[in-house]
Amino acid sequence: MATANDRAVLQTIFNPSTPFGDIPGLDEDEDVQQEEEEAFAPELLEQVRDLELQGVSAAESGDVSAALERFSEAIRLLPERASAYNNRAQALRLKGDVAGK
Repeated sequence: MATANDRAVLQTIFNPSTPFGDIPGLDEDEDVQQEEEEAFAPELLEQVRDLELQGVSAAESGDVSAALERFSEAIRLLPERASAYNNRAQALRLKGDVAGK
């Protein structure tokens, strides 16, 4: 199930010259949150979001290994949610692992 945010991200990837303001669905954060809250158990979703925030904080402070652990845990808990996969891919890229191994 692709959310409006997922579709907007894909639009950006496949059409990188499109200005952000012109991407349909990019400013629909509230709709994305509502879709997620309807699709996933609220307690589990909150736990996964917290893990992702911890991962982002770890990556920003330079601890990419800890970030990867948090993102992988979020994926293990809720594999149907795309956000943690994207965050893990970005952390792997920061680590220099563009192949994702």
